[in-house]
Amino acid sequence: MISVIIPIYNVEGYLDECLDSIVHQTYSDLEIICVNDCTLDNSINIVKRYMKSDSRIKLINNAENRGLGGARNAGIAASTGEYIAFIDSDDYIDLTMFEKLLRSIEKNHSDVSFCGIRRFCDDEELDCYSTFHKITHPFTGRYEFSDHKERSINIWPSAPNKLYKSSIIKKFNLSFQEKLLYEDHFFFYNYFCHIDSFSYVSEYLYSYRANREGSITSTSVGREKEIFVVLDSLKDIFQAHFDPEIWNACYATICFRLIWERQFVLLNNLTEWKRYSSVSETWLLDHFDLNFLKENIDSAVSSTDMFYKFIFYTGFRRTCFRLKLVLKKYPLLTKFHTFALRLKHKLFH
Repeated sequence: MISVIIPIYNVEGYLDECLDSIVHQTYSDLEIICVNDCTLDNSINIVKRYMKSDSRIKLINNAENRGLGGARNAGIAASTGEYIAFIDSDDYIDLTMFEKLLRSIEKNHSDVSFCGIRRFCDDEELDCYSTFHKITHPFTGRYEFSDHKERSINIWPSAPNKLYKSSIIKKFNLSFQEKLLYEDHFFFYNYFCHIDSFSYVSEYLYSYRANREGSITSTSVGREKEIFVVLDSLKDIFQAHFDPEIWNACYATICFRLIWERQFVLLNNLTEWKRYSSVSETWLLDHFDLNFLKENIDSAVSSTDMFYKFIFYTGFRRTCFRLKLVLKKYPLLTKFHTFALRLKHKLFH
């Protein structure tokens, strides 16, 4: 049996689509655990309506709001299935997802299986991706990494789109961090450091809703320091399970990637972006040598990226770049600065 864990908080506009995609799966031996994390809307009435016609659905009510990680932990504690899957309640899945992930994990004798993701907004498909960082065209099948835990840093460390073995989660007492952003990372690396193989299904079977108003991503401005709490907790995992000679390089890659990804939420607010970038710079340089960090950032980060320039530009380039950031707050000064540069170019070229 597969235990499907669905945290629920203020998703009444999306929950029908999510539940429909689960109750109509081609693989039907499911335990569907809906975790009410003190939702303030009509979501629980929707769950109760589905419960009347489907006995596989269970409802758990958290006494207090525990966040996405806490809701998933409550679901794990209540689960009885051999496998566990996490579905976010504003997303939906292909009707064959569980059948294909289970077939993959059994056929390949792997410890976890996962699939590609389709990202969408309303009715528009934005993109599809494999969830690998450096493998452009991953093959469907089994991957070994018993002696190469560092390969896990090339996988998108999200909780959904994967089928986990309940025995591994419970044997090592694995859980999500609660009331923190990016709680997926702690669970993901803990799980993957305790296994020897995974299998991949190259179809895009999980549909992730992007840019939803009211989502954690869109309402979490001001909570950036939580990221550093998560990263500090990952350090012990990397030290304990990765090769001693490369763990710090892998850790640097993950730290910069996660901090870099977070800055995109703040791009529409230059003041907040600069504040976050300054705090990030301090944290990164407290943990890594600047050149070592630069050598270990991955290909997802472009050298033309604004955050990259903020962290790695030095000397005169750094001064000029940060002056431009200041000028952006003053349109007239920006126009004057642009005019001066053009005049200089005409005079000296």
